[in-house]
Amino acid sequence: MLVMSDHAQLRVAQRSLPNQAIEYIVEHGQSFHRAGVLFYFLRSRDVPTYDRHNEHIMRLVGTAVVISKDHQTVITIWRNSQRGLKHIKCKSRYSTTRSQCISLASLG
Repeated sequence: MLVMSDHAQLRVAQRSLPNQAIEYIVEHGQSFHRAGVLFYFLRSRDVPTYDRHNEHIMRLVGTAVVISKDHQTVITIWRNSQRGLKHIKCKSRYSTTRSQCISLASLG
């Protein structure tokens, strides 16, 4: 069971997404580890053939769910079917803190 942050609850309400939709995206969407969190992005090819005629499911295509590194808390949700996946793939694979950035800068 996923716990929703206050921010995620606000976004879910703004986007009129039921909790079952978030669970569907996490179950069927492609996952990416980026920037210290886990992204789930639902592409049209991720939707099983038996669900492709369901307009409620197809409306979820292009939706991303961001989950904390403890895999229990939904941080935020957004919808961008055109460039959402590109936005996720451009993120850094690892989270870096300011101290790590400073120490790396001092090496060079």
